[in-house]
Amino acid sequence: MLKIIPASEFRRRARMAMKPVMSVLILVALIAALPSLLSSTITLMTGATPDSLLTNTLNRTMQVMEKYGMQSTQTVEDMVIDEETLLAMEADLLAVTDGYMQDVDTFLRQKGPIMAATTLLVLVAGPVLTLGMINAMLHALRRKEFTVSMALSRLNCFFRVLGLQLLVILKTMLWMLPGMALMIAGLFVPAELIPTVMLGGMAGMLVPGIMANYRYAMAVYVMADTPETPILRCIRRSKEIMHRRKGELFCLELSFIGWSLLLSYVQAMLNGFGPVIGLALGMFASLFLTVYTNCAKTAFYQEYGVGPLPAPQVQAEQEPEADELN
Repeated sequence: MLKIIPASEFRRRARMAMKPVMSVLILVALIAALPSLLSSTITLMTGATPDSLLTNTLNRTMQVMEKYGMQSTQTVEDMVIDEETLLAMEADLLAVTDGYMQDVDTFLRQKGPIMAATTLLVLVAGPVLTLGMINAMLHALRRKEFTVSMALSRLNCFFRVLGLQLLVILKTMLWMLPGMALMIAGLFVPAELIPTVMLGGMAGMLVPGIMANYRYAMAVYVMADTPETPILRCIRRSKEIMHRRKGELFCLELSFIGWSLLLSYVQAMLNGFGPVIGLALGMFASLFLTVYTNCAKTAFYQEYGVGPLPAPQVQAEQEPEADELN
């Protein structure tokens, strides 16, 4: 019979492991998050974000609608527009579209290299530092001593972890191919069948993709624990661990949704103390949740991938000798 351990037990084990070494784990998680933090900082300082382009385009579109007395709540039947006004409105909307394409072209020429460099930084440096963080959490769960330098303990796996991530992405995309093919086929079916075919294609992409994501979820933990394990063996071992346990890991991750919502609320509250203080405190709270979540998932790997940890032994107090009583 399949042994099922509730998510609350993995969270309890994570808290027990975190408690004596919380400050060290926070620093390790901070080092692992440095590529993402650096990328976000560079993006904000240089303005290399495409969000403003979409916002400006939406504002221009709303201005065109207001110019011709249209409201977003109107339906097509409610609109009474003569042909001349319709042609003018169409020309204005085309101008908005052309302006958006020009803005995108300018943005890519000016900010594209910065976006590419920051994205490459996260993709290249992030995985190997994540391995070090997982290794530190394994040490915490196994009650072994470690220092902040544990974050860099898997630098020798730099190219192998990149190969692992690339292979996992490729395998996940292969599982999604039938859904992609169905969506492409939806472009050539009669109009009345397009919504059904597209919906089926989307489901055919998402469901196998999510299943594949959980199937290979433990591969990075296997490599962090045993760095000498070949890439293909890490993937096979992950499939063995996750056999009939995908729902269990899903429930474990889902159990942190309350913490995520609380974190979002706290960050919104902290912004009232000023952007700098709010950012610093919000980052600390985010690091805590990162440590808590990943430590619970590491406990999941330890239980099903390695084996349950022995209970901590408590030394019984020795009874005094008879001579000591005299």
